[in-house]
Amino acid sequence: AQKRYWLTKAREGDFVAAYAQTELGHGSNVRGLETTATFDRSTQEWEIHSPTLTSLKWWPTGMYACTHALVYAQLVIGGETKGLNAFMVQLRKADGTLMPGVELGEIGPKMNTTSSNIGYCRFTRVRIPKDWLFSKYSKVSPEGQYAPVPKKLSKFKYISMMLSRVAIMTIAYDMCARAATIAIRYSAVRRQGFKPGQTTPGEGEHFIIDYKMQQYRIFRACAFSYCLLWNSRYISGYIKRVQTAINDGDMAAADDLPELHATLSGLKATATVQAHDCIEECRKCCGGQGFLMSSGIAKLSPDFSEWVTVEGEQVILSLQCARFLIKAVHT
Repeated sequence: AQKRYWLTKAREGDFVAAYAQTELGHGSNVRGLETTATFDRSTQEWEIHSPTLTSLKWWPTGMYACTHALVYAQLVIGGETKGLNAFMVQLRKADGTLMPGVELGEIGPKMNTTSSNIGYCRFTRVRIPKDWLFSKYSKVSPEGQYAPVPKKLSKFKYISMMLSRVAIMTIAYDMCARAATIAIRYSAVRRQGFKPGQTTPGEGEHFIIDYKMQQYRIFRACAFSYCLLWNSRYISGYIKRVQTAINDGDMAAADDLPELHATLSGLKATATVQAHDCIEECRKCCGGQGFLMSSGIAKLSPDFSEWVTVEGEQVILSLQCARFLIKAVHT
């Protein structure tokens, strides 16, 4: 019923939604999110509320230009917190004005100047219908009885985050490959250093791609780009298989969720950090031209720094992967 309602509206362009999980005070520690969704049995509504400054939804792309948001909040019934759940919340009316109790804004300039339209949202006792709780796996009866997500599917609620990390793997490949391509092509035409016994500019000079050190730096980036390509295709297929199986009712596929989460954590951390290093190395391999915006490589490194940070910083993600590996050894 929810799919029929929301997907029909989505396909017809009736609303544009942001993914509102991260808060000002909590990012990687998803269980620590503070936004609350309190069930009002008398009206059969949820009250979405930002109880603290740190509970502001912070970083959702497109937030202040959207009509709706998928909001992660702590579900509260009868004063008891039942855990994190997802809710669809309307941010704007049809005429574009904000719904009562909703405050939206842009969070301010970022390191990457092209990353605009990234906002924040504060909810002050915003009311939404009961059936706007995403209810495929966790449900609340009209009497307020809560049926939680099956334990095997506890990590499935983070599938959107996992899909984002898959997308970041693809971005890492794309930007690393672009940097390697530019640096290799530049190295194939740029001359520097005379050949033995030569003093004539031009024909008497080496192409910089002839130097072993230059080859190591740019070919390393090229090789890593291919590594990212094949790994992103593998992990994309892996997550789609698991997601499809679970959606089709195969609960045995949920056994793969811990390994999938750990794999994506390790891949995201490794891919983005090393890709960032390769991109910057390729830029430096272009000498002064790599400082010029028209080179096409100058902005790749600062722009990619966004992807090193979002959806989990490398130390936190590496530790999550390591924790899974240690558990696997003990098992």
